[in-house]
Amino acid sequence: MSKFAQELLLVGSGGAIGAIVRYLCVLGQLNYYRTTNLTTHPPFPLATLTVNLAGCFAIGLMGGFGWLSPENPRRLWLAVGFLGSLTTFSTFGYESWQLLEQSRWGALVANVLINLFGGLGCVLFGIWIGRMMFSPTT
Repeated sequence: MSKFAQELLLVGSGGAIGAIVRYLCVLGQLNYYRTTNLTTHPPFPLATLTVNLAGCFAIGLMGGFGWLSPENPRRLWLAVGFLGSLTTFSTFGYESWQLLEQSRWGALVANVLINLFGGLGCVLFGIWIGRMMFSPTT
């Protein structure tokens, strides 16, 4: 098998698993709201926020571990494949647009700010943890 084919297999298999995990997060959120009789529609896109923040933390952790170099096969499976399909920036954009159309200003602002600053914070936290774990002790 060629190197290119191996890389495609890594990205594709990681992407398939990431998409499944993301879908399970959405189903879990919807099931929670249905079984608790709170509402039939989530009042806030918590599943998207959760996978975005978890993905930001995970890619930050990978950066801290030094796993994001182009030569590292972990990058292809985990960062490009799994995290690429797990995190849902396009869904975030659409859900934000829906909140805007519904004039749900508080939820819109919270969604944008928490995803943006929470995501950046999770990346930084992941890098810090990764470097702490893999830094040589002096």
